[in-house]
Amino acid sequence: LGPLLGLRERARRRRDRRQAPRAQPARGGSPAAGGRGQRGARRERRGGAAGQARARPRRRRARVGGVRRGDDGLRAPDRPRAAAPARARAARAQAGRVGRAVGPRPVVLLPRHRLGLRQGRPPPPLARRHAHLCRRRVRPLAPHHRRARQAPLRDGGGGLQGVGLVQGAGPRAARVADVGDRGAVLLLLLLLARARGALVPPPRVVMKFGGSSVRDAERIAEVASLVRAQMVEHSVQPCLVCSAMGKTTNGLLAAADRAIDEGTVDLSTVRALHVDTLDALSISGTEASEVVELLDKCERTLEGVALLGELSPRTRDLVVSYGERLSGRVVAAALRRQGVRAKQLEAWDVGVVTTDEFGEATPLDQSWEGIAASLLPVMEEGTVPVVTGFIGKDLQGRVTTLGRGGSDLTASLLGAAAGFDEVQVWKDVDGILTADPRICPAAAPVARVTFDEAAELAYFGAQVLHPLAMQPCRRAGVPFRVKNSYNPAAEGTLISADGSACSETRLVSAITSKNGVQLVDIESTRMLGAYGFLARVFAAFDRWRISIDVIASSEVSVSLTLNKNQLLERRSISALEQSPGVERSEALVGLMADLEQVANVRVSGGHSIVTLIANVGCSSAVVSAVCAAMDRLGIPVQMISQGASKVNISIVVPEERAVEAVQELHRHFFEQPPDCAGAS
Repeated sequence: LGPLLGLRERARRRRDRRQAPRAQPARGGSPAAGGRGQRGARRERRGGAAGQARARPRRRRARVGGVRRGDDGLRAPDRPRAAAPARARAARAQAGRVGRAVGPRPVVLLPRHRLGLRQGRPPPPLARRHAHLCRRRVRPLAPHHRRARQAPLRDGGGGLQGVGLVQGAGPRAARVADVGDRGAVLLLLLLLARARGALVPPPRVVMKFGGSSVRDAERIAEVASLVRAQMVEHSVQPCLVCSAMGKTTNGLLAAADRAIDEGTVDLSTVRALHVDTLDALSISGTEASEVVELLDKCERTLEGVALLGELSPRTRDLVVSYGERLSGRVVAAALRRQGVRAKQLEAWDVGVVTTDEFGEATPLDQSWEGIAASLLPVMEEGTVPVVTGFIGKDLQGRVTTLGRGGSDLTASLLGAAAGFDEVQVWKDVDGILTADPRICPAAAPVARVTFDEAAELAYFGAQVLHPLAMQPCRRAGVPFRVKNSYNPAAEGTLISADGSACSETRLVSAITSKNGVQLVDIESTRMLGAYGFLARVFAAFDRWRISIDVIASSEVSVSLTLNKNQLLERRSISALEQSPGVERSEALVGLMADLEQVANVRVSGGHSIVTLIANVGCSSAVVSAVCAAMDRLGIPVQMISQGASKVNISIVVPEERAVEAVQELHRHFFEQPPDCAGAS
């Protein structure tokens, strides 16, 4: 505003100068001097008419010690100044009276043209109002500007009193006295906040709520209040993804099994849960009828299962899908009761298209374009979409489910495809913890981890997230946060591409364990240096579609671990065939047969994998500390491996001592954290 007002004032000053009459001489100047003031009077006294006509030659001033001096020997700032016009004196005196200070306060000098001030006139209202906003433009002042009288504005106790302007010694200087700091700062922050709100759009966040967060009417009401608070207090523009209520999925599966085994349809438990929730939330009319109609449709599906006596994977996915569809309608109605404009949407309505692998379907790449085109217009209308998680449709329009962690995967896919600012998964814990709290009561939330670290934790035993759930966010670079719906004030755990809790002083960010592991030792029977051994081993696993957890290899031997559901304890094919009561699997038998053609194979069970998410820069210190801790407890380390991601170090220990190992490692790294150099 300063430069703009200055342009206006300069134009008005020029116009007034042309129209205003010449000022009368001050302090005894004679009328004959023609209004020239004291200088004209002196000329008249010295030379009469000749003195008036003859221009006085400009004398050259000498510099003595860097100080400019005139012929009279006086320093330039100390020389008598010409008398100011009467209006200027009056304005200066008035400003001096108003600007007396109760105590010393800082003073800012501004060029007069910045504020649009005229000589001897009070400042315009806009200049007085916005003068404190121009202080950042102040330049170093000339010496004659610093002679301005130090008379700050009276401050009556911290309020914004106004801006005092006092004419200084310089011809274009004005002193702006400081005002109440508190009021000025508040006004400036208010203006900045309004400007930011007008220019920066509100953050768009996907908020996914699991089954425990929406298990009953009380929790659904809490979720609705939480969402509304996020919208009001933090200006969040949310998109909700909901799982089925409580144990609804288990109830639907039990009803399906009962229909196929007994030929009866019993959906009373699921129906009672949803009807009671509607009554407790005072949901009626069309909203309640939609829920009841969906329950009736689910019963008719189960009647068809009981009539045919067949439950295909496709029909099972259709039955299970009713849980999320019921929950979404109840949550949307609860939001509308809170005054939030909400709309329930099926996952396929917003573009989620999957493969036809019923029970373990995978979203297709074409879902990304469909989600962005379907979801964003709904949010631009100011509506909060409530999308069903865990389900989708294949290219033929058949309902599919995404398997374990499917609701988290739906939320991650929506946030990544639509370009949201963050994806939040609300659970019943404060985020990813340093260890299982049932094993280590002192476990604490981890503030930040990378996508690699979170995936390793999820794969090796952490129950908070599924490894596949974060893949869309990792692909699009969207932050993923785990929060607690029972404790909304907690920050939770932020998962991003560059955030890690490991540092030089914190070697390990989390510890987890996985029980029921089978250890397989494969030793080559070929000569040392013969190539193709590892190729034969991995080809056998690929042929029989069996995955490996942890592996450590050398040129002639390989040690690896398998999940207990894939391999039972045995030493060879003959032992498997001769052992009574051992469950047989064609895939496992074929794998062992292929491996024994090129190697000696030993299999043992009853092991656990203990995984540490560690600082790769200090891996030597971590390994040293782990081995020292296991040696103190006398726990044998049967295998050690560092993953290719360089964020985890895993050891294999006896299953019966896994809890003891985790407790000791947590006590060493978290309750008494070592540094990188002193770990032992």
